[in-house]
Formats: sequence, structure tokens, C-alpha cells
Amino acid sequence: MGLQFVSSPFKLSLLAVISLGFALPNTAFAAKNKKNNGNSVVAIGDTYSTDVSYEIGKKKKKKEVTFSADCYGEKAGKVKSVKGKLMFTSFAQEASSLKKKAKLANKRGNKKAAAKLRAKAAAAAKRNKAAVEICRKGSSGGGGEGGGPIPTAESLAPYTGTWGYREASIFHHRFTFGATSKELDATVTNGLEATLNNAMSWKNEPILEEQARQWQCNRRFANDENYEECDPFDVNDFSLTGFVESMYHILLYTKNPLHYRMFYWAHDERGTLGLDNVDNDERYAVRTHFKMLQDFAKSGDFKSFAETWHEDHMVSLRYLDRALNDGTNPNENEAREFWELNTTSPDYCDSNNEIAPVYGPLDIAQSALATSGWTFADDEQEINSTTYTRIVKAFSPVKFAEGQKIVFIGTPYEAVIEDSDDLVEATFQHPAVAQHVAEELIKEFIQPFPSCAFIKRVASLITEHNFNLYPVVRTLALSEAAYASENEKTLIKLPLNYIIGFLRSTQYPVSSYNELNDILGDLGHRPFYPNSIFGWNSEALASDANTILHWNGIARIMKRTYDVTNEDPTEKTYNFYTNLVYGLDNVANSDEALIARLSHLLGVYPTDTAPIVQ
Repeated sequence: MGLQFVSSPFKLSLLAVISLGFALPNTAFAAKNKKNNGNSVVAIGDTYSTDVSYEIGKKKKKKEVTFSADCYGEKAGKVKSVKGKLMFTSFAQEASSLKKKAKLANKRGNKKAAAKLRAKAAAAAKRNKAAVEICRKGSSGGGGEGGGPIPTAESLAPYTGTWGYREASIFHHRFTFGATSKELDATVTNGLEATLNNAMSWKNEPILEEQARQWQCNRRFANDENYEECDPFDVNDFSLTGFVESMYHILLYTKNPLHYRMFYWAHDERGTLGLDNVDNDERYAVRTHFKMLQDFAKSGDFKSFAETWHEDHMVSLRYLDRALNDGTNPNENEAREFWELNTTSPDYCDSNNEIAPVYGPLDIAQSALATSGWTFADDEQEINSTTYTRIVKAFSPVKFAEGQKIVFIGTPYEAVIEDSDDLVEATFQHPAVAQHVAEELIKEFIQPFPSCAFIKRVASLITEHNFNLYPVVRTLALSEAAYASENEKTLIKLPLNYIIGFLRSTQYPVSSYNELNDILGDLGHRPFYPNSIFGWNSEALASDANTILHWNGIARIMKRTYDVTNEDPTEKTYNFYTNLVYGLDNVANSDEALIARLSHLLGVYPTDTAPIVQ
């Protein structure tokens, strides 16, 4: 079924009409970011404009020349309409092309034309030299909100300041789940880039994942005498409570904490699933949902994640009612949330940096028709005289609404679609997707209130990397913004991050996963048990009342410590010296040194007034 983009019957701005040129089916999707000798097809939001100034002339006759440049990643140039497409041409390519033309004119004996072309090439080279510095550093010269300079709090320029324990602590509390004292030592010694390279390299963990699978069977490990293996023929034979508790085991011992931060970033608003009403015959689909999140955490491929999410048994068909979406009697829940939560959000920053709606009620209705037709069916298998039943998703042609539908009606992104696949492609042509993902990444790792200009610059990176988010996370982790004093203590640390971070940093043993589950339940932040389809309300979880609950949770954990491998009620000794005090015996002002170490370790400093922010 084909996807078509059509002209709007409404009066559109020139820029909106031009933008229709890059909204093309199939081949254009892959070609969108394809480079061609310095020229690139771009979309609105891929670039941002900035005013650049440089001086010409000599000594007293110098004068300042100001011009407008478009930044596309680290390149400087201009965006123009070429055959109905928005085309970015770098100043460097312009200068190179003019030089070639000058040589050709010179060979033909046209000295006057050659001289003019050389002068134009020199001017283009000067423009490139002046503008590319701004595009690369992003820290001065008009890429900020309203065309002003970019503040450090929103700068994507590489961080080149002091690299010590405070900065190492910021990195780990923002991009992982915290670090032990020895890991902080290594981070300071190795530096930011080497630490980030290691954090972003996925390590396979077959033993850890097997332990998690064992815990899901009957909430014990295989070395426990009371352990019972799951029925190998019954895909639904495991405990949902054990499934949630197995996540704590993974988070506490994984060597991939940055990836599991991305796992929970996807699990919150973008892939929220509640386990309250899971049918016994569809438990297996919970594991499938987990694998979807884990695959995204490994790859960072957001578009593939969104495509899989859109057909996921648990979150899409069950939790958001897509299985109830009959073409003759549409249910719009999943169609709405695919946009609102997972991809676009209801509004975005338009070409004027003003907030504009992405879709309306009619778009949702059309989207619901395109996504109709899915339902559930029983699948039975008889093995060794035992019948095993599972609920499976199934497509029913009679429940699908045939025919063309139109989405993003009356906008430059208006598209004719027929089915769910078309809907995904049309959605990812809208700049709101990259902007929404950019905003959520910034809010997760950098600051809570990014400007439209900041969002657009990060969105440009997302489209440049074809929605692979790890190059973008790398840029954020290496940026000035990540370590800017203005951004310190602006991000709320949710209970899961707070508790897991404390346990990983101190290496304090857990009394039992059941108790940890109870603590996070009391704090309102158990994985896979969100408050609503919107995930968890971070502001409510960080209220004054909840702050006390955070402290009480830590106190409960520290009250008694047991061996987690078998929950043996024999008290296990925690060695404070080995984990926290080592190496400070002969240090001058050792008491102050210990306070500093604990501050960096926990990300909490004596002057802090809000201990559950990062």
C-alpha cells in the first residue's frame, strides 16, 4: 500500500509549500539525509539559522559584514528550494565549486570572468570560516532562542573544563545509575571520552540474564534448594512479581547502566505498560515486551522501536486497546497515544519557533481507521497429553477499514495513507517526531525546560543519524550543557534511580528483592506498574512528602542486610571501610576528604537543599 503526500487545500506559507517537496514515498525516506558533494536534502527542523559577522578590508578601512547562515550539524551554508526540495549547500562546497568554475573560465581565456569567480570563491571561503566555527561550537553567535547567542546551559560544544570528581559524579548520576568510589577514581583518571566510550559499548551478560530468568520462575535462584524450574513447554509459566523483581537484579549488577537508563526512558512515557490486568494466558507477551525495550536499549534505533511498539501485544493491543479497534466501530486510544506519547506529542516548535499543533481530532480518527483490524485469538497446543493455551495477536481483514485515509490534514506534512505501515512512515516525516524525542532526551539528561532553539538543534542531530539515538546521547554527554552550573540540581531523580543508584554506588547488599519491591511500591515507582498510560509523574514523586519516603526507603534497606542469593536470614556484614573509606587513612583532613567522597558518591552535597535532584 502506498503512502502519498498531497498539497493542502488551505493557504500555506511559501516555506510550507516548499516543504512538501521532501515528503516523498519510500525512496525519499532513505535519501533524506544522503550527502551529495556537500549538498543535502533536509527537512524543516534539520537546520537552524544564525547571524554571523566578520571584518573585511585592511587596518583603518576595515568594516564589519553581517550575513545569515544555516547550520546543519557542524557545517555552515544556506538552505534553498531546489526542484521542490529543501537543499542545504555548504559554504565550503560553494567555494570549491566557484574555484573550479574560475579555473575553467581561465582555461577558456575569459580572464575577467575568472577573476570575478575567484573573488566570489574567496568570499564564500570567508563566510565558511566565520560561520563554521559557530556551527561547530554552538556556543556563540546566534543559534540560541530568538537568534541570540547560545547559553552554556544549552551548548552542544564539547566540554573542555575541569575534569574532577564533581564532574565525574555528574556524568554517572545523569547518564548511568551512579558509580562506586573506585569507578569514580577510574572516571577521573581515564577522562570523559574514554569513560563514555566504555559506557556506550554494550556488554553481553548471559549469566545475569539467566539469573533473571530463574528468578522469574519462583523468585529464587537455581542454587536455592527450594528452586523450581519453569515448565519448558508453557511459555506462560513464570511469576509476574518475579519478573519485576528480576529487573532489580539486572539493574543492580548490569555492566550496561547507560543502556538500561535508555530502557527505562523508553518504558516511562514512550512504552508504558501496566501489569495489573494481564491474563494468565498472555504472560509470555510481557517477556516479548521486555525484549522490545531491551533491543532498543542495545541499538538506540528509535524508529524500529516505534514500529515494534505500534504492534506490541501488551502495550499497543492490550494496554491501549488497539485490539478493540474495529474499522466499523473505531477505538482511537492507541492511535492517539502513538502520537501523543511515543512519537510526536500534541505540539511542536514550528519554523518561527512558535508552538503549533501537530494533529487534530480528524487526524486521530483517520489514524484509527488505518490501524484497525487487529484482535486476539486463542492458540492451543497439546504436548505430552497436556493442552497449553496462549492468547496471540491476530489480524482480521474484516475488521480493517479499507481505503485511503488522510493525516496531518491542512499542514505541509499532509499525507494519504492506507494502513499502519504508511502511518509510521508519514509520522516520521513530520519534524515533530525528532523534536519530541529531542525534548525528552534533554529533559532526561540535561535540563527540564529547554528552549525551542535547543530542541531543534538536538532534533537536527536525531534526523542526521536517522533516529539512532546513541550518537545524540554521546553529544549530550560530551557537551558543555551537561556540566553547566546552571543545569546542576535541575533534574528530578525518580525513586527507582535514587534507590538503585544508592545500592550500586555503595555496593550495599539488598535484604530481599521482595522488600525492594515493597519500598518502590510505597514510593509509587515500581517498574511496569505506572500510575496511568502517561507513566509516572516525576514532580509528584519528588514532593516533600515523597522525599521523606525516599529517606525511609534507604533506612529500611540499611536496617538489616541479608544474602540476596538465597534470602538466608543470616546477617551479612557490610564493610564500610572497604567500600567507602579505603585510601583515606593517611590523608590530611581525612574527615573532609570522606565527606567529599560521599558527596561525589551519592551526588548530594552539604549545601544542597533538594537531595533527590541531579
